[in-house]
Amino acid sequence: MVISICIANYNKWNAIIECLDSIKKYEWSNKIEIVIVDDCSTDNSEKIIKTWINNNPDIKVVFEKNMKNSGPWFTYNHTLNLSHGQYISIIDSDDFLISSSLKEKLEYFNQNPELKIVYWNGTFFENDELNWLSIHKNIFNLFKKCNFVPREIFWKICCKVPTLLYTSCLIDKKFLDKIWWFDEDCYSNDYILSLKIFNNLKSPEEFTFDDRICFWYRVDANNISKNYDRILLMLKEVLDKYCPDDLKNLWYSNIYFTNALSNITIWQYKKAFSSMKTSIHYQFSIKKIVLFLCSCLVPYKLINRIPPKTLQWIKSKILTDFQ
Repeated sequence: MVISICIANYNKWNAIIECLDSIKKYEWSNKIEIVIVDDCSTDNSEKIIKTWINNNPDIKVVFEKNMKNSGPWFTYNHTLNLSHGQYISIIDSDDFLISSSLKEKLEYFNQNPELKIVYWNGTFFENDELNWLSIHKNIFNLFKKCNFVPREIFWKICCKVPTLLYTSCLIDKKFLDKIWWFDEDCYSNDYILSLKIFNNLKSPEEFTFDDRICFWYRVDANNISKNYDRILLMLKEVLDKYCPDDLKNLWYSNIYFTNALSNITIWQYKKAFSSMKTSIHYQFSIKKIVLFLCSCLVPYKLINRIPPKTLQWIKSKILTDFQ
């Protein structure tokens, strides 16, 4: 096998078929295997997955179930351990593809023997509809500003929290083995994996990206990306374990500043002021203070009338320009 598509599943019976069908539609070939590990789902997932496998006998699928419920990162590591591909692609069981990408990305590797990873772009699927926001616009712009120098990108993403999903890349399995897989003791593995990747890449020739949108990232009411307090705790966990000591004050300031702005958008002003106070404790910044106060002055009714898509774009733009 050339490519292994790894999927960890837990209680996504109503979405995983859509995920698998999208892989079949856009990516299937005799060079691809699908590796699925179920984390002891309590719904009908196992039966649905096995039925799909039986209905698609021409597709190479490796399916196992954990002995006990062990969490997403243990489960993803289990999929990687079962994989046979030279290259790895990871997709969440509730996300799905909207165009072919792996075959094209494989060509990047064929043309450049030094390449370790290729990223591509996606958009958000929320409330049963697409918002067509580019998930990776900011981080791809950061790549360009850093002239694709991995060390510069590493320092930048230590000080900003980028959106760079592990579900959006094709990565050389040997390189992934070198930096090790997912950290089973931390939750925010999108960010951790980005830090480990750019801390270990040696040259601009070892990675590239394609900004065409190829997948949908599903956001539901219980999605972690909606829980700003939990995001803050997860990022602090990453900071303590992976951020260089000389950047920790700036990093702390930025994540609390981000949390402050996020809480304003959901009218949690008390939490917002508390996070802003903590932000300037770690690093005093006139720009951040002015921006925060201006954001607080925006009337509640006006914020409530701003479409979520526009509000998300505004917040993203602010964080890009001022952090």
